[in-house]
Amino acid sequence: MLSVYIVDDEKLIVDELVGFIRWEDYGFYVCGHSTDACVARREILQLKPNLVISDISMDEMDGFELLKSIKDG
Repeated sequence: MLSVYIVDDEKLIVDELVGFIRWEDYGFYVCGHSTDACVARREILQLKPNLVISDISMDEMDGFELLKSIKDG
């Protein structure tokens, strides 16, 4: 199975994405999620998920900045 990490600054969105989608039916499992982009960055670097689903517009760090910081390590 492939791992997916979900990050959005709105808890309701994260909860819906984690709970609504039957990830296993698509060969995925949720390895982590966060409503804080800085926490997400640390966890993503540690967990190394196969897929990151991120909100683009977040308060502390937008989704593009988050993904660039992950890529840069």
